[in-house]
Amino acid sequence: MSKACLGHFLLRKPKYHALMAKQITKLRSAKQSRSLVALRRSRIDSHAIQGYIIETTDALTLIQYVRDFTLDGLMVLRTRDITSVKLKSKTDALQHQVLLDDGIDLETIFAPDYPLDSWPELFAFLENDSPMLIIESEYGDDPEFLIGFISEVFDTKLKLWHFTGAARWEDEPTEMRYDRVTCCQLNTTYINGYKRHFDRHPEQMIQLGISQ
Repeated sequence: MSKACLGHFLLRKPKYHALMAKQITKLRSAKQSRSLVALRRSRIDSHAIQGYIIETTDALTLIQYVRDFTLDGLMVLRTRDITSVKLKSKTDALQHQVLLDDGIDLETIFAPDYPLDSWPELFAFLENDSPMLIIESEYGDDPEFLIGFISEVFDTKLKLWHFTGAARWEDEPTEMRYDRVTCCQLNTTYINGYKRHFDRHPEQMIQLGISQ
């Protein structure tokens, strides 16, 4: 962040905290009512994220992501990046009813229990579980999109065994600092497509000493 931007941010700090508190209240309300909602992160993305708020803290928010009337895995976002929470939208209410009519189980949706006080705490938990995941840094001119498995978790960063879109594993784990991480995804359609590929070609992971 430039000095000019930092100064502007500090001048806006009380207003920023008030807005953040308002969004957290809405997130908790959505969790309590188990409503389908639309979130926006205007400083990152112009598109809304639709989903169910499973849990939220001042640091992180866990969402059951919904895309095109389909439950599409879990998403963890930095709470401070959420600039809008749209509650009681007629569109979301209708789509929520369609999902209920399709037979979704709300008890299953709201069952996941992850530590959400910080990225290091979450990634240490996931390291033990070893799921394939996506970690993103979406800010600025140098965004990063990493898909793979956690290799190591440190105080200020993590290392990830990462593969390309052509399913080619990098020779060494890739590092990402926690202060750059804006999003983590688990069990999405995209991730599960690659999981099926590696299930059929386990030798590509065995040679790196990776197991799933």
